[in-house]
Amino acid sequence: MFATGGALISGLATLAAALYAFVAVGPGFLSGDNLVFIFGMMIAALVIYFSFVFGRAAKIRMEVSKTKKLIELASAENVRK
Repeated sequence: MFATGGALISGLATLAAALYAFVAVGPGFLSGDNLVFIFGMMIAALVIYFSFVFGRAAKIRMEVSKTKKLIELASAENVRK
């Protein structure tokens, strides 16, 4: 939950900074290296966001599989008795 909020805030801050710079400097701002830098920051924010999302999903899948194994073991022991 915190990762999603952090990524959202990071992305919005990046877009706000780009919008402010565009308004302050004008259309010449979106040329060459500046445009590459803006898209680089946005891509970095997306990569960080998705790494948190997929990392959390893998952790949840691991916990579910552990719980499933425990349930199967407990039910197998009950059947034997």
